[in-house]
Amino acid sequence: MQLNNTNPLADIQNVYLEQESPGFERLRLYSFSEDNSAVNLSISSFLNENTVRGLCNHSQSTRTVSINNVVEKNTCNLQLFWEPNSYIGNNAPNGCITSDGFKVVSNVTIE
Repeated sequence: MQLNNTNPLADIQNVYLEQESPGFERLRLYSFSEDNSAVNLSISSFLNENTVRGLCNHSQSTRTVSINNVVEKNTCNLQLFWEPNSYIGNNAPNGCITSDGFKVVSNVTIE
């Protein structure tokens, strides 16, 4: 996935994620950047989800998202620290506030 209208020199990797179940749908942009001792993870939502819905079904060369469609406020941020064989992090106890006012606490492990 490409993120348009961004600084091409910034060392940020972006991943688009769609999650669906009978009870909810979640469309998010996960942005990873390297720090001295950790990887910074920022999770953002979209202003207009209709423009990104189904993006995974498009050919790789057309998977683009405009930075203008990414919500800049209320991102969820956490740091992932390297432990043997995986990056691990969480945002407890504060978590991230959802659009409905609930709090989501995440524990993330990437192997």
